[in-house]
Amino acid sequence: MARLYEYQGKEVLAKTGISVPQGKSAASAEEARKIAEGIGRPVVIKAQVWATGRFKAGGIKFADTPEQAEDAARSLLGAEIKGLKVERVLVEEQVRVAKEFYAGVIVSNSYKIKGPVLIFSSEGGSSIEEVAGRNPERIGQLNVDYLNGVSLDDVKSLFSQVSFDGFELSETA
Repeated sequence: MARLYEYQGKEVLAKTGISVPQGKSAASAEEARKIAEGIGRPVVIKAQVWATGRFKAGGIKFADTPEQAEDAARSLLGAEIKGLKVERVLVEEQVRVAKEFYAGVIVSNSYKIKGPVLIFSSEGGSSIEEVAGRNPERIGQLNVDYLNGVSLDDVKSLFSQVSFDGFELSETA
C-alpha cells in the first residue's frame, strides 16, 4: 500500500493543476532556511509523519524569518511526534485559511469492501478521529469502484452525506 506524506500529496495535487501553497520538503534545518529564503515571506514548518493531530502534538511551527524557520526545523527534525520520528519537514508559505476541509483515501481490508475508500470532512485542521467522535455528521465516505474510478456524481453523493453548517458549496465547471 502506498502512503504519502503531506508534501508528496501536495506535489501530486500541484501536478494536476490544483493550487497549493508554495513550499518544499527539507531534511535539514539549513535546507529549511534556504527554502524559507526562497519563499520570501512568513512560513509554516510541518513535521512530516503519518499521523493526524500534528498541530496539537507540537509538530507544526510558524516562522516570520528564514532564521526562525531554521530554528523551528531544527527543533522538529529528529524529534518524535505521536511516537513517530520526524525525518523531514514541509516548509511552505503561510496562507490565510477561510475554511479547512479534510480529504483522504484509505484502503479498506473489510471483507465487504476490499478497496479504496474516499473520506471527506467539512471540518479540517484537527484529528479526523476526533471529528468522527465529536461531529460524525461532518464526515462522509465513498467506497471507490477501482475499475470505474470516481465520477462527479459520486463526489456529489459524498458531499450530500456531510453537514457544512452554514458553509455553502457551489458547483463550478
